[in-house]
Amino acid sequence: MPRRGEACLYNKTEAEVLIAGVPVPGLIAVTIDSVGHFSADRFRLAFTTALVPGFDISYFAGLGGQQISIAVSQGGDGYVPLFTGLIDNIRIDFRTNTAVLSGRDLSALMIDTDVAESFLNQTASQIATTIAARHGLNAQVTATKDLIGQYYDLDHARTILSLSSKITNEWGLLCQLAQIEGYYLGVTGSTLIFQPETETVVATLPKTAFSQLGVDIVAVIPQVRHIKSWNCRQKTAVDVSSGAGGRVATGIRPNLNSATAQSIAETEVGLLVRQGALLTGTMPGELTIQPGVRVGLYGTSSSFDATYAVESVRRQVDQRSGFQQIIRAFLLTT
Repeated sequence: MPRRGEACLYNKTEAEVLIAGVPVPGLIAVTIDSVGHFSADRFRLAFTTALVPGFDISYFAGLGGQQISIAVSQGGDGYVPLFTGLIDNIRIDFRTNTAVLSGRDLSALMIDTDVAESFLNQTASQIATTIAARHGLNAQVTATKDLIGQYYDLDHARTILSLSSKITNEWGLLCQLAQIEGYYLGVTGSTLIFQPETETVVATLPKTAFSQLGVDIVAVIPQVRHIKSWNCRQKTAVDVSSGAGGRVATGIRPNLNSATAQSIAETEVGLLVRQGALLTGTMPGELTIQPGVRVGLYGTSSSFDATYAVESVRRQVDQRSGFQQIIRAFLLTT
């Protein structure tokens, strides 16, 4: 029988869930999808509703919007935070007496908040710090130099007037700024991260570290990114490219100057090229590998003994499989 607020597993991994700071008993399974770039990480928790008085169907049905914290303990060494987020959905199954809670990480605070100001004469990093502070988040932000007005204020003015624009909320704004700067954007725990991708290899793993391991190879990937724009302020057409040879992927963006368009093209061609080979591997759960970091692989006796950029990590804790994770990572070197 699980202890209060914990799922006890055969590989001596325990998970604890706190909702609004209160440990919740009856945890059956945990799934956390960490997807990194420009998207909210998500969680799914399964509980039994017939374990402890006071934590029955009525308790779970009354939840929604509360902050939730998930931590794990491996080998009885104390709990380590794994995820912090908000409850979006509750599903009650009367036949099995279970409740399934799902939701997003704290980027939900920004996804659900409309952009309400123009942020004139500020840099991207200043905006990220300001938005983090207004939601009570810590900010792990690397300073940027350029003011955003040259590439942003015209589109944002249209947003304020509720007219056509791609930017409708604070998270969308941060995503656009991160793309222009070539930055990683994500939320880990209660910290907003806005910084260049790390080039440090956090783990070097043998083939034998994985219970399942494979690589999907895409035969046709664009090698050139072409960006077209019309700058309303300068009344000039912008037409730039990055990369060489192979297929061309063309995008149209409004109100860019040449320097900004070139920066976007260089960032996006790098993202396109590295999607040529995608590694997927299942391994025992740990807490080091996250989206945006790099890992090395060896032991395949092939060109795939190389360095990979982690795109996503799915961590699962349940009584059948214990604590395991599935990583997806793009090949960086050959």
